[in-house]
Amino acid sequence: MAQDKVVQLNVGGSLYTASQSVLTKDADSKLYDMFSGNESNIVDTNGHVFIDRDGKLFRYILNFLRGDKLVVPLKFAEFDLLLAEAEYYRLEPLRKAIQEKLIYNVHEMEFVMIPQTSRNGYYDIKATKTTVFALYKQFGERLKLNLSDRNLLSADVIPLRFPDGNTIMPDICNFLPVLGFKSDPTRHNFYRYR
Repeated sequence: MAQDKVVQLNVGGSLYTASQSVLTKDADSKLYDMFSGNESNIVDTNGHVFIDRDGKLFRYILNFLRGDKLVVPLKFAEFDLLLAEAEYYRLEPLRKAIQEKLIYNVHEMEFVMIPQTSRNGYYDIKATKTTVFALYKQFGERLKLNLSDRNLLSADVIPLRFPDGNTIMPDICNFLPVLGFKSDPTRHNFYRYR
């Protein structure tokens, strides 16, 4: 049995070390072509194989090849760039994993939390920004949003406050299913995008 070769990589200025067996794991990929001898490689002045692509994102590609699982930080915001890299390297399993993660993240992050009773004379609702804007489109000025507030526009989760007795509360609850939300049975007063 032949010994696995260690490959030193310079991907867009970021240095990586990987085994040849990991890099050639997907026979349909560009990496397979590069490291199985099907393509000639550019070598930098230090002897590293040079790939002129996004070096920061290559770590996710390499980790996917090592573990067959896409693992990214919780608030990862570069799925579009990572998808472009997966397409460049012709890594179809990674491309599918990115698309699944995108769908899951959209659904996982869209929520509305509505209390059943008021506190100190107010109902405090918390919802993600895209959900709040969908509610604003439906209810307009009744939401009493200041759309010029920079804090509002930069926040991921937006608090809404309504005085006790405000008639908008039942309207919001009735409109959530129209937006595609349903009550989360595992969390009280929590609506999740299905």
